[in-house]
Amino acid sequence: MFLRKKWFLSVLLALTLVLAAWAKEEDVARQEAAQTEAEAASETSGEEDTGENNEGCDMTHDCYNSSDDNKNWLVKIVKSIPKGYRLFKNAYGTNGVAFGDLNGDGKTDYAMIVDKKQKDAASNRGIVVVFSDNGNYKVALSNLDCFLPEEADSEGRVMKPLEIVISCGKLFVFFNRGAFNGIPPMKYTFVYQNSEFELTCFTEGIGMNDKITIYNMQNKKKLVKECIERENEYTCGKYKKTWSDLEIEAAVTLKSITFFEDFVF
Repeated sequence: MFLRKKWFLSVLLALTLVLAAWAKEEDVARQEAAQTEAEAASETSGEEDTGENNEGCDMTHDCYNSSDDNKNWLVKIVKSIPKGYRLFKNAYGTNGVAFGDLNGDGKTDYAMIVDKKQKDAASNRGIVVVFSDNGNYKVALSNLDCFLPEEADSEGRVMKPLEIVISCGKLFVFFNRGAFNGIPPMKYTFVYQNSEFELTCFTEGIGMNDKITIYNMQNKKKLVKECIERENEYTCGKYKKTWSDLEIEAAVTLKSITFFEDFVF
């Protein structure tokens, strides 16, 4: 009887050890599966990221900017440009003007790229924003020397292109500090709030770059997108995404940026 009981306990112990080993293997398998899933989740297609941590960073095209009912609007907004400056025309002869509602009053506002009236040398460029005011316009922001002059290389290519766009109540500034020399272009998103044009998002790089970094000031998140699979020379097919927290002490405003060329975060 004693031997039978001892044998039974030995079998029970062996079975317990087998079950424990099996449970451990299952746990390891689950951990490996979770790791694989996490790695797969960190990879995304080449489409723009639309996660909530990237909210407010992408420029949408579903907002309609109506034309200004005010006749001779160009003449009037040019009068808002400070003395000694003029409306900037780029190398292609295009005026640097964007329009849309920026302060939420339903009226058309304007942003303008300006430069100094100089004949002998190119000057720094700046930006002036005017709000509609009972048929006229009042200056809401003036930062006159924050962009380097437009330059052209020996082939006539513009080296430091600058463009402004107003869409869905946001002011987007596209600035390339060094086109054709490997420096990634920049996109700055400003929103009029707290009586200032506050920087809500700052993006380094575009879709054709191997690395895109997005700084989201509103959600205090930084997203690094690294291309791991290209569709072609100009398009990334799949990105690896890495999120991290962003430490922000105070809001950055368009007025406070002295020189976009040196702006880093």
